[in-house]
Amino acid sequence: MEKLSRKPRRRKRPSRGRSFFILQAIGIWFKEVSRRIGLVIVHPFRAFSEIAENPDLGGPILVLSLVTALDLVNRYILYTYKTKLYIVKNPGWYQPQPGLPPMNVYTLYTLAMTFLIYMAYMVLKSVLIYYLSAWLLRGERSFTSLLIATIYSFSVYILRKTVEIVFALYILPPVDIYTTVRDDLLALSSSTTLLLLNEDYKRIALALSEASRKAWENLPVSKVMTYVVYGFDLWVYLIGILIVYYITELPKDKAVIVGVLPLVLDVFLRMVFTRPS
Repeated sequence: MEKLSRKPRRRKRPSRGRSFFILQAIGIWFKEVSRRIGLVIVHPFRAFSEIAENPDLGGPILVLSLVTALDLVNRYILYTYKTKLYIVKNPGWYQPQPGLPPMNVYTLYTLAMTFLIYMAYMVLKSVLIYYLSAWLLRGERSFTSLLIATIYSFSVYILRKTVEIVFALYILPPVDIYTTVRDDLLALSSSTTLLLLNEDYKRIALALSEASRKAWENLPVSKVMTYVVYGFDLWVYLIGILIVYYITELPKDKAVIVGVLPLVLDVFLRMVFTRPS
């Protein structure tokens, strides 16, 4: 008897697990958020029209994370590669001490928290001004939408921080910082755990960071970068006008007035609290 011919079995396609679909969803979300971030920079009218119709919470979280990470990278470059630290042990004698850099784990953590607090102030200040103004002028009021749109406007700071990193790497010259540190603190410089527990070292590290900042501010090339930074800040304030127009639906003339109120407040506070040097 002839053997019955068997049909070849079809190979089963490998099933795609749950992790594949999760990664795919994350990729789609990241692509959409990145598109919105790009629109805020190159086409803010379209960006905030979309955000007003379809706000999302993931985008603002990504914006804040990217801006904070880039700020820390910039400061790490400044305090690690652009700072020459000298420890003064005896009067008139300077000894290079690479074991005690201005940037350490605690300083990074402190700078990150300080930056996030500053960003929170900037966001809440603008959102409260927009919300109260919309209430007084009988516009549309949505605190959540205003909050999301305001954080999205900080997408401009992603570009700004990138420019600052390039400036720190290739243009900014190194500076010399001199400080006095006890020998016992120098001995602790190799232990991260002990450094985090030592209050004296914390104050020294933050003092070095402040000294470095003041030293860079006195350089002529840094003054040029300061004006560039002011330009990015002005860019964000102007975007605030679009936020007010699209979210609160106020008339254009009123939206312009409300949109520049955070800038007016910041200029006023700087004039009041900044002492002339």
